[in-house]
Amino acid sequence: MPRLPPLDKLPLAARKNLRDKWQNKLADFEEQLSKAMGVDWKIDIDALAVVPYGAEVSWPRESPGSMIANYVEEVVKELERNPKCRDGINKLASAHVLTMDVDEEETFDACGAKFISDGKLAIVFGADRLGFYTGDAFWHKNLEKGIREDYEPDIADVQSDLKDIIKKDLILVPNFEETYKKLKLTKEGTDFDQYLGAIILNFFRGLVSTLKWRKFDSDDMLQEVLSEALEKGEVHFRILDEVEGSSGEAAIEDGFLYLQTIAKTIGVGRGLIFQNGKLWVPPDASQVLSNSNISALLFSTAAAAPQPDYSVTSSANHGKVAKYQKQCPFSIPHVKPHNQRYEHTINFPKGCESGKFIIWKTYKANGINLGAWLAKEKTHDPVWWNSLGTKAAATIDEWGLCQALGKQCGPMLEKRYESFLNTSTIDTLSKVGVPGSAFYHGRQQDHLQNITQYAIERYNMHIIIGIHSLSGGVNNLDIGEAFGHDGWFYNSTNLAWSFNAFDKVLDFVKTSGHKNAFTIAPLNEVSDNLAGFGSAAGLSDKATNWVLTYMNGVFQRVEDVDKRIPVMLQDNFKGAAFWSALFDKKRSLVIDSHVYYFAASGTYS
Repeated sequence: MPRLPPLDKLPLAARKNLRDKWQNKLADFEEQLSKAMGVDWKIDIDALAVVPYGAEVSWPRESPGSMIANYVEEVVKELERNPKCRDGINKLASAHVLTMDVDEEETFDACGAKFISDGKLAIVFGADRLGFYTGDAFWHKNLEKGIREDYEPDIADVQSDLKDIIKKDLILVPNFEETYKKLKLTKEGTDFDQYLGAIILNFFRGLVSTLKWRKFDSDDMLQEVLSEALEKGEVHFRILDEVEGSSGEAAIEDGFLYLQTIAKTIGVGRGLIFQNGKLWVPPDASQVLSNSNISALLFSTAAAAPQPDYSVTSSANHGKVAKYQKQCPFSIPHVKPHNQRYEHTINFPKGCESGKFIIWKTYKANGINLGAWLAKEKTHDPVWWNSLGTKAAATIDEWGLCQALGKQCGPMLEKRYESFLNTSTIDTLSKVGVPGSAFYHGRQQDHLQNITQYAIERYNMHIIIGIHSLSGGVNNLDIGEAFGHDGWFYNSTNLAWSFNAFDKVLDFVKTSGHKNAFTIAPLNEVSDNLAGFGSAAGLSDKATNWVLTYMNGVFQRVEDVDKRIPVMLQDNFKGAAFWSALFDKKRSLVIDSHVYYFAASGTYS
């Protein structure tokens, strides 16, 4: 694509955004950059030369100041996280000037950083990807961050678990660089870098789960066979051009164990290496296993998914099923809609005070649901949704919306996250005595952090972070992932990713500095029977067991951090009494029943 000429002038609204979000804050950004680099730096970015690469209706065109500021903020954050690289950058970028330009050589997928001939450091972006993945300006950042945060802290535990099972020290070889290079050669590999640490870790965890499921941890003969087969004592992860399983497999070759998949399904098969593939072992070892009548169990390509390492559950022990509406302590009379509005003040206690953790049995809360902010539902934000064009307006859930928007999905959502609410929203809620509530979705932690920190530190509000949908879909509805999606049930891959999502929320709480200000709700309105959705019939006993499996893992994770952090379980329309008998009474658990006024009172207005 040839270099585009600069614009002569921006539209008025875009000029205002450029002034307010970038030009008026330039000195602050230069100060932050200089502090991160240890020497004085300047920033010289020509917005009129950059903006032409944005699509006609796009974030870069409409909010150029916000966009440029976002690129620079990400660069500063990365330099602050990696101070070791600043000496080299200061030397190579001798002019100590940060600028921004199109990536004419198409070196990067979305954006990156280059040293240019006049001694400047340039943020470069793809000609058709301005505003996309602004955090990737240092191209290696996501890969290193993913490895550092998602792989390195946990891999020693996986190694220890394998040693306990096989009675032999094993070296785990992730092959990050080789895997990354192979992914970058395929369209499927785009932007996998930031998840690579978690994905490969889950493959190794899948090995642990499968070996336990196959009883290797309690069978001396199986341990001996596998130990002999793994004479080199190494387990490698690798990507091949093709594998026998639909998503991944395991193979022993020359004394090495390989966990292998293909680029197209690297995000699918993690943790399921024995489910669709088969593990090859030497003939003599296979014979030993056959004599033990478990060869088929170990090597069958039709084997069921490995069971998680949580206690056996029994939905049969549940309490009485009750209509959840009947358990609501408030009367909900039908009223005639009217246009008059009233303010109210309720003097309930603060939700975060003196480092104390709240006890939901006695805590009285007056809250507001901000769930339509980071988890988009068409019914909750229809004007914005329908403003995105004919194709987007025709979609019925966020899944379809992003498909319709294509490359513009990210920028358009980011823009809406910023405009949907801000700290002034929290000020308004505080005036009427609201202790607060917020719901988390996706990777928008910066947005969530800004709002929650403000609510907690200024007004002592208590925050409920809810995971509104889980990997695979929990109820066939848009609120569960997408219409027609119910793949969460009985799928250990989706269970693993659900735990990964919960871990991220728990990390967010742990690093907030206010652990006592949060309650975490790990699922919402789960149903394996859409015909019964909204009633107790919507969740079968079998699906209840799957929910309990997930909740057991949730509690284990919470208690590893601080058992006083409350967990909120949405009752899935079965009532609190149904669930209370299924959990240890010592756990900090609160049951959430969705009694919506409009439905309970019959007032739809």
